[in-house]
Amino acid sequence: MKTRVITALVLVLVLFPIIAYGGWPFRLLELFVVIVGGIEMLNLSKNRSSWPFLIVPISLCSVVSAYLLSMYLPEFLFAFLTAVILFYLVLPVFSEHFTSNDSFLCLSYIMLFFFALHALEQVLAEDLYIWLILVATYGCDTGAYFGGRFFGKHKMNERVSPKKTWEGAIAGWISGFILSAVIGKSLLCVLPAVDGRIFWLTCAIMPLSGQYGDLTFSSMKRCYQIKDFGNLLPGHGGILDRLDSLLFNFMMFGILSMVVMAL
Repeated sequence: MKTRVITALVLVLVLFPIIAYGGWPFRLLELFVVIVGGIEMLNLSKNRSSWPFLIVPISLCSVVSAYLLSMYLPEFLFAFLTAVILFYLVLPVFSEHFTSNDSFLCLSYIMLFFFALHALEQVLAEDLYIWLILVATYGCDTGAYFGGRFFGKHKMNERVSPKKTWEGAIAGWISGFILSAVIGKSLLCVLPAVDGRIFWLTCAIMPLSGQYGDLTFSSMKRCYQIKDFGNLLPGHGGILDRLDSLLFNFMMFGILSMVVMAL
């Protein structure tokens, strides 16, 4: 518990200035997450050590390339992603150490991180949104932890996550909603106004979708029979163990903002 708290405090002290400043430090942070998170996810394969050497670099570059194309040359994005899919599907024909399961793992990583990065551009459209999502996500995470610890009795899904309870989930949603609403309204005193519909839907939906994101990645770990994705963050595991809910919420926000703005 002590190690977990210390690591969380260090992360806040390091990441808060980067997020607040934005610009190239934030872009470097994005690249760091893509690389380290990608290595953690691709290491799920039991064949990882015997893969052809270039598979991991190609996978990492595919995410960055797709993201840059979506920003600057969107007319080529469909062709590029189609080529990437065909490349990974056909690769097992030429390599006995790279199976079709490995192909699907690589494609899952590429698509997951590409869509998360693409959705992040919508988040960054307004300064308030990034803070709103962060507070909703980790406010929920903290509330669920303590709510489950002190009041948890009814298990949600022991097959996926043995420790999570319905009481913790409800406490997490309440804390995530209240904290994001209160802090979001306070930040509106110094940040530009945003669409009220998106504001309140973000406060209400992100604490819920973030919990499903956590369960989704827990299910992935159960499938591959591992406890954590990595050990970079003492007390927390790897990058994906800490950012699972946030990646999920970025994509959910992308859906939310596109639908709301289309109405």
